[in-house]
Order: sequence, then C-alpha cells, then structure tokens
Amino acid sequence: MEAAEHPRVLIIDDDPVIRSLLCLHLSKNGYELLEARDGREGVALFFQENPNVILCDMRMPHLDGIGVLKVVRKEAPQTPIVMISGGG
Repeated sequence: MEAAEHPRVLIIDDDPVIRSLLCLHLSKNGYELLEARDGREGVALFFQENPNVILCDMRMPHLDGIGVLKVVRKEAPQTPIVMISGGG
C-alpha cells in the first residue's frame, strides 16, 4: 500500500448515524472519506476510488460485510479491511 498524503478510508455501513460518527472522528484526523450505504454500493465505490482502507459493517442489506470481504480479498488482497458491528 502506498503512503497517501491524506489516506482514503471507505466507510460501508447502512446506519447513517454510525457513518456520521466515523466521518466526524476520521475527518478531524486528516483522512479523506468515502461513504457507502450498503455492500453493493461499497464494492462499486471501492473499485472506482481505490481507498487505502475499508471500515465495513457486518450486517447490511444487498451485500453483507462477509460478501464485501470476499470480493475485495479476491481483487485487492493488499487492502486492509476492518469489520465493525453494532449488533449482537
């Protein structure tokens, strides 16, 4: 992974409150942010924007976090993915 002047983080989460909180914190620390509302949108944005890291919810409509993980690992295994979940 190349070092970026402003690392790009893709946040994939169907909860707008979670996305907002993550964006608020990360933007204060100099990260460039991309947001997706579900797994399908997130995968499309990943291929379009090539972020440095992905923060991904486990449970989402259309394509869950495991589905996102499988697609990204197959196409870009060097991209770090942090799986997050608020559910039990």
